[in-house]
Amino acid sequence: MPLPDSALMRNVGNRLINEELDYDKDKLQILHDQSLAMLNTCQRAAYEAIITSVHNEEGKLFFIHGHGDTGLTNTRETSAAAYGI
Repeated sequence: MPLPDSALMRNVGNRLINEELDYDKDKLQILHDQSLAMLNTCQRAAYEAIITSVHNEEGKLFFIHGHGDTGLTNTRETSAAAYGI
């Protein structure tokens, strides 16, 4: 499925979409680098699998599960920050 053209999305006038597209890329890069350094071995393996899938446009679906306070959110946010999502 093709991604929407971000220039067109900004012109639509939808405030919520515009807010989601307006992020600080430098701040996001710093967050990514800090979070990546804190991933443990299992989290890093999940991160690498996600990033490889996105980079190669494989379209894989990932289900990462675990008990609370095991770093699932950190893994997800680090993966998203890598691509500015």
